[in-house]
Amino acid sequence: MKYSNCFIEAVKAKLRDPKNTHIIYLTPEINRGLWHFFWVKNDKS
Repeated sequence: MKYSNCFIEAVKAKLRDPKNTHIIYLTPEINRGLWHFFWVKNDKS
């Protein structure tokens, strides 16, 4: 798996506020063949 910018940004957000940030990923099966990561902080993406 090649890491994309969305993965790096999600990890940076998690490192900044680990208690309130959750990383969510979309697998290739549900995202048109591509991995995608995003983060949620205080119920906002």
